Amino acid sequence: MKLRTSVATAVAATAAVLAVGAAPANAATTAKVNPQLSISASTTNATYGQWVTLTAHLGKTASNRTVTIYRSPAGETTQVVKSGKVDRYGNLRTSVWMGRNTGFTVRFAGDSRDNAAARGVYVHDAAVMHQWMTQGTYSAGQKPTIEGYVSPNKAGESVYAHLQVWYQGRWQTLQVTPSSFQLSSNSSFKITTSGLPAGYSFRQTFTFNGDALNGGSGYHWVYFKTA
Repeated sequence: MKLRTSVATAVAATAAVLAVGAAPANAATTAKVNPQLSISASTTNATYGQWVTLTAHLGKTASNRTVTIYRSPAGETTQVVKSGKVDRYGNLRTSVWMGRNTGFTVRFAGDSRDNAAARGVYVHDAAVMHQWMTQGTYSAGQKPTIEGYVSPNKAGESVYAHLQVWYQGRWQTLQVTPSSFQLSSNSSFKITTSGLPAGYSFRQTFTFNGDALNGGSGYHWVYFKTA
């Protein structure tokens, strides 16, 4: 009888200890959640000097409604663009002037219920080619001259010549020698073309193919005739 009492007492004591030890498990901390966070740009293919609008969006959170937008231009250090509380729709907007390829990041620091988070968007920024001719028709003996410059300044880098003639109902490419030219110290060029046959319509353009900072300029034809 004493043995049973001792066993029963020991089991009860052990159960009590187990119950006390198990109590904290019933009070486990709730895990944090990942917030809804995003950033978008009005365009991801901008040109030099263009303004781009960035929109950061933050979904429901426990208390923190502040986000920070950063920019990381190619070849430069990261900078804060804007920091502040989102509006009642969860948005924070700002506009930035584009000078080179740039990555943008929005960061949320988190709060008692929500994890910290970051999202990004990359905006390509193309260089701009400005080019013109002083006249549209060239007589025999005259040499068509095209002038222009590239923005931003790309001194010492190359632009590439493209020349086409309207022949047999379509534009056909002519070989140009040399086909590339180095930009001057102010990023400009002035090129004269010789040896063109009379009585035809031509179009000519120079392109900048891009570098680590800016994308290529694309084609912007200048039209002229030979009489």
